[in-house]
Amino acid sequence: MNISEIDLSTESIIGPSNRNGKYKLSITNPNTIRLADYLRSMEFKDTIIQTLKTYKNINRMYPENILENLSEYTTLGFDFYRQTLDTHVPHLDYRTSVAQGLIYFDRKHTSHHSTKVYPFYPLKQVIIEGNTSIGNGLLMLNTETTWHEGGNTSADDRNFLLYTLELKIGNK
Repeated sequence: MNISEIDLSTESIIGPSNRNGKYKLSITNPNTIRLADYLRSMEFKDTIIQTLKTYKNINRMYPENILENLSEYTTLGFDFYRQTLDTHVPHLDYRTSVAQGLIYFDRKHTSHHSTKVYPFYPLKQVIIEGNTSIGNGLLMLNTETTWHEGGNTSADDRNFLLYTLELKIGNK
């Protein structure tokens, strides 16, 4: 599968916008379905977890016994989205989120579609800005210093995949 063959602009929208002009997409294209199948695989989840274990702040966030069994204690979910003109305010993600990632599907990079990460808020000094060209993205460990905002400040649609590694709580 070649990710550059995926065109989310041809996928249909499911229902109304959930917020911020963001619409969930129904996946019908065979290439996109193959990507979704890979995202459901343990191989992808393990790759995400191994990458996160290289982040310097992960040991501060989770004790060693949790890190050793992070795959067992988490679920990985994802959705494909199209976002129309709208903005997002800087925010932190909810605490059960271990990490979130984005994969972009723009034909070329545009900063109008990029997610920006800041170490502190309201000081908006960008430390990371996602490259939005197709196949690029971000993977962020969810900490008290991963303030971020993403949105679409252009007339063109922003097409992306959002995935979340989330702690299992209760009977999940």
